Amino acid sequence: MPMYDLKGNLNIVVVRKSAAVTATGNGTGLDLMGYEGKVAIVFNVAAATAGTNPTYDAKVQDSPDNSTFTDIAGATITQVTTTDSIQVLSVDVRAQARYIRIVETIGGTSSPSFPAGAVLVSEKQYK
Repeated sequence: MPMYDLKGNLNIVVVRKSAAVTATGNGTGLDLMGYEGKVAIVFNVAAATAGTNPTYDAKVQDSPDNSTFTDIAGATITQVTTTDSIQVLSVDVRAQARYIRIVETIGGTSSPSFPAGAVLVSEKQYK
């Protein structure tokens, strides 16, 4: 496996603060101005801590105005149920609108809950 010396050139932005997710919802839009190329969105989702037949799904959407969002093709994680999961989605900023957000969907009954968080990782851009 190759090793890379990034010399501090990584930019990490919290997209979804780590916390228990108990309901379906939309995240806050993140402005991609200043980002170039591909970025990675890293999801860290633990197995369900409550609920009957619990499921956690997440996807990424984009928007030109931070108001009307549409799904980004292929930007969906594999459903999480009873096993911890770290998943990485690659999003090419050049092919997206200016803003992105995460949409989380919780399924199951008896108050399902998933500890989850997500960060965006990119190289810093210098102008």
